[in-house]
Amino acid sequence: MARHVNVIRQEKGAILVEATFTMLIFLMLIFGIAEIGRLIQVQHALTNAAREGARFAVAPGSSIATSPGQLPSDAEIQTFINGFLGSSIVSSSPNIITDTATTPGYTIVSVKCQYKPMTGLFPFLKINLAGSSSMRNETAP
Repeated sequence: MARHVNVIRQEKGAILVEATFTMLIFLMLIFGIAEIGRLIQVQHALTNAAREGARFAVAPGSSIATSPGQLPSDAEIQTFINGFLGSSIVSSSPNIITDTATTPGYTIVSVKCQYKPMTGLFPFLKINLAGSSSMRNETAP
């Protein structure tokens, strides 16, 4: 009878160790899926910010500081994009580039930032994300 009790105790210990490893793998999988979902959400927010910034950049008189027929300045575009991203989940300060010189008649807005994981499980995850949009400038000659 004593031998039977020892075998049951050993099996309980083995079950506990197996359950621990299984839960660890399961939780890493769940947190990994959540992290990938957040990465996609941040990428989508950057793309939307670039699109809204480009739309703001080509609309004459869209800024309060400019006269009715004048386009907003780069600083005003950056302020607008930062305000747009302030309401989203992007926590790091983005690098905003507005380019009107390379493609005549178009305004290209790029928003870049480095992705920061929301959990401490993936500190090695360093991904640079970027969103870009170009809009035709109707006021260009």
